[in-house]
Amino acid sequence: MKNSMKTAATYIRVSTDRQEELSPAAQKRELKKYAKKNGILITDFYEDNGISGRNAEKHPQFQEMISLAK
Repeated sequence: MKNSMKTAATYIRVSTDRQEELSPAAQKRELKKYAKKNGILITDFYEDNGISGRNAEKHPQFQEMISLAK
């Protein structure tokens, strides 16, 4: 049986500039660390900044990621 690596796209979102511990760079580092630990190849990073999390339809990068996944 052939061993194949899992692939994934990631989504990063920060609604305010004050979210320093959850900055886009910090989120990206954590996602990369998780992927490496779990044998996942990240193929794409999608990022929306400064947008409230209440309505996913207002997140263009999230919508693009979902559209490509379908």
